[in-house]
Amino acid sequence: MNYFGSQLLKAVARFELFFLCLAITFLTSACQTTGDVVKIKNVSNVNKEPSYNGLGEKELARLEEIKKSRQKDKSDSELKAVINSTPNYSALEYLELYPQAENLSRLDYRVGGYDLLDIVVYEEPDLSRQNVRVSAEGYISFPLIQRLKVDGFTTSEIETMIANELAKGQFVLDAHVSVTVADCPSEWNSTMNLNWNPEPDDIKKALKFNPENSHYYYKQALHCSMLAADASMLKKAAAIQETGSLNKLNDKEYRNQAIESLIKALQLNPASATCWLSLGEEFRLSSYDAYKYLNYFLPKADKCYDMAISCAPENYHVLFNGGWYWAWRARLLPESKENPPLNREYGIKKFQSLFNKSLTLNPALWKKAVDRVDLYFQDDTIILGIAPEDNQDLRHHILKYIVAKSG
Repeated sequence: MNYFGSQLLKAVARFELFFLCLAITFLTSACQTTGDVVKIKNVSNVNKEPSYNGLGEKELARLEEIKKSRQKDKSDSELKAVINSTPNYSALEYLELYPQAENLSRLDYRVGGYDLLDIVVYEEPDLSRQNVRVSAEGYISFPLIQRLKVDGFTTSEIETMIANELAKGQFVLDAHVSVTVADCPSEWNSTMNLNWNPEPDDIKKALKFNPENSHYYYKQALHCSMLAADASMLKKAAAIQETGSLNKLNDKEYRNQAIESLIKALQLNPASATCWLSLGEEFRLSSYDAYKYLNYFLPKADKCYDMAISCAPENYHVLFNGGWYWAWRARLLPESKENPPLNREYGIKKFQSLFNKSLTLNPALWKKAVDRVDLYFQDDTIILGIAPEDNQDLRHHILKYIVAKSG
């Protein structure tokens, strides 16, 4: 019994040792395999953009559509919120809050002379007319109505006037009339008068509709004169730089166009001192041929300045410009008295007389006059001759100014 029991205990111990070795072997082989036994995922950043690895192109496109629809729903809701917060008024309520809006009709364009109107009478198409010209006095001629004053009225007011006249004569009762402005040279007229330097196209349009307006030709002459001055400056610069582009600079053509426009303006309004002054200045600047300049253009300029002074003998601006011209012109005249009346003495007396009259009307111009004369004649007696004899204060100022300049 003792022997048998001891053998049994030894067998059990061996069996337990075998299972223990087997377990150790299993655990050791498990630790030697590749890969993580436990995977750890960092979820601390909950706002991180989700990964769409593994999704196809169709699934990704569908996700983008869903995102856009959500954004649109958000913007639509914001727009609805703005609309809901905006107050809604009826027309009467709006006029009560903003009474100035009732007078906006005053800002509508008002028809003027030489405008073109298209007039439609829906009930009677035979009465409709296109390109109805408004006369210079502001009238139109219309069938069954004859003459109708439209100058200064808006198109809606003219519609009402025509409908009332047709109803008054029992021609068309309750007529529906439409009036539109096809062309509006009267608007160019106001623009031309207000704008010192209008666009050339505006001048041409204005002349097309009203070729009898001397002021339009004057504006055209001013434009050509400025182009001539610019071309002349470029011509001088090109001559200095020897660029060889002189033949492309047509200052002479611009000058001739200015002269032609001024002559047309004076044919329409020969009493315009301003046009005479401008024409005289254009002749003075036309120094392209020496012989023609001395024997044709300068005598023309003399007459133009004399005509300007005769048109406005009490206008200090015209008198001053005449003196300004003759101070320069006298220097070109011969000193010999054998050539009356155009000699230097005649020219000196001419500008002295003109500056004298101008400074009598406007003494504030004395310094400009003195500087102009001093530019061509450094003679105190000649310079002092421009001052009115009865204005001793002015003569004293001129003498002091002469001494200061020469000292």
